[in-house]
Amino acid sequence: MKYIKPFHGSLGHINKLLNLCFRHNAIIAGGYAKFCALGPDGGKTNDIDIYMSCSADIDPSIVPFEKNYLSLLDGIINELGYKKELETDNAITLKKLNEIDIQLIKPYYGKWLKTCGTVEDILQNFDFTIVKAAIVPDQQDIIV
Repeated sequence: MKYIKPFHGSLGHINKLLNLCFRHNAIIAGGYAKFCALGPDGGKTNDIDIYMSCSADIDPSIVPFEKNYLSLLDGIINELGYKKELETDNAITLKKLNEIDIQLIKPYYGKWLKTCGTVEDILQNFDFTIVKAAIVPDQQDIIV
């Protein structure tokens, strides 16, 4: 089941990031999306988690997630001024002085784990319901 909630207040502070996500078929999911859905009652968040996505009518196995991922990474660095701080097998952490950190989650679409695909594919892998939320930039809604 999917519950759609409008943004709480304005997301102008991350407008450029939302535009980049929209251009590269990415969503913001996790604690930051929950924070945006609930406002001040949503608690504190330490970073913005970004996942590569596609619409439900496209077979995720043929989507060029890697190409979109690298283009989005380039945009976050060159357009937003973030710097790559740390890279692991699962994500790249990007930092900018006086800004919230960004975690760019690497795309993986397997049988048991999916860090890319439809919004539902991605949220299905969240093990804590309290952060099972996503901002879909082109819909101006938060999916919980």
